[in-house]
Amino acid sequence: MLILMNTSSNSESGENDNYDYAIVKIEKEEAQTLMRYIKSFQKAKAIEEKLLYSHYKSDEDNVVCEFYPIMVEDDWVDDLPNDLQKAYDNDGYAVLPEDFELPVTPKDAHAPESIHLLIDESTFAWRAFPYNSDLIIETLQVKAEVLAQVL
Repeated sequence: MLILMNTSSNSESGENDNYDYAIVKIEKEEAQTLMRYIKSFQKAKAIEEKLLYSHYKSDEDNVVCEFYPIMVEDDWVDDLPNDLQKAYDNDGYAVLPEDFELPVTPKDAHAPESIHLLIDESTFAWRAFPYNSDLIIETLQVKAEVLAQVL
């Protein structure tokens, strides 16, 4: 499963430093990892109700998210089929069909200094910290129910 996610930042001007959207590929193993993290968070939240979220450094042992700039000459996100565009606009993310051909490759992705996976009792998201910047870029939260598609 591919998930296309909108991003936001802590920038007062609303600029995302070209971290315009994010894509994560989730197979069964990654979905199981995310569900394990969510269940762990739920157990911890039952003990400490003030707990807001857990975060994990995103690396090769984790579910990796990639951040991309919108290429002005080819803003494919605006050309998504209507149902996907509506989901992306309303929910901040869209689950792309299995046969969806991405017009970008990992070589097009930004390589931030650090990416963290954020987990709460029912959602997951990512936070990126670009190099040499005080910006914090976050994807919108994705509901855990979407993981059922690959479990």
